[in-house]
Amino acid sequence: MRAAPALLTAAALMAIVPPAAAQDVSGEAEIVSDYRYRGVSLSNGKPALQVSAELDGGAGFYLGGFGSWVPHGGGSAAVEMDAILGWRGAVGGALAFEGNVAWYHYPGAADCDYAETTATLGWERGETDARAGIAWAPRQAHLIDVTGRKSGNLYGFAGIEQGIADTPISLSLAAGYESGAFDGAARGGKLDWRAGASLSRGGFTVSANYVGAVRPRATAGEPKRERGLVLALGRSF
Repeated sequence: MRAAPALLTAAALMAIVPPAAAQDVSGEAEIVSDYRYRGVSLSNGKPALQVSAELDGGAGFYLGGFGSWVPHGGGSAAVEMDAILGWRGAVGGALAFEGNVAWYHYPGAADCDYAETTATLGWERGETDARAGIAWAPRQAHLIDVTGRKSGNLYGFAGIEQGIADTPISLSLAAGYESGAFDGAARGGKLDWRAGASLSRGGFTVSANYVGAVRPRATAGEPKRERGLVLALGRSF
């Protein structure tokens, strides 16, 4: 396996940014005890190194990148590299809208890449940040459901983060429902949730989240539920 391929996502973004625009790049490097996405482990329960970066293009537009690497193997998704193009801005009062298109790429894993678009409506006031949205991956060549058929994927989600006044601690709660290529059940439908707390200070963030997923209509032989505690240590830049 190549050395730290997750770092390539941030490095590639930095490489195409003119020096004069370098101050508009932000991001985070993070170590997680388990890479869980929408409640499901993509690293087979193993720790992962992750890097994200974003270039502010002005007028609300941005270019983002994300990379994840499982040093000791994580199945076909041991390496993930994503590219994101989006826009965000206020739509009135405390409301904000964000829309983006993402390309998910898995080096070394054949026929896994796909595109997805996401729309999110957010509300922020004081120490409270609430968001809800929908992500849609249209039917495409590499999206195959558990029955072996080409399929699209639809995911609805909502979450809230509440900071504790005069402390570096925040609490969060989120849930989502997924149906399509990624729900993991022939009869379809997956619920996921996340509840946790984080502490941020001096550019570092430590967090703990209890994450899980359940497939109410799973049949014999299909995973009905999974859950676990995810610990993370991150450094923003």
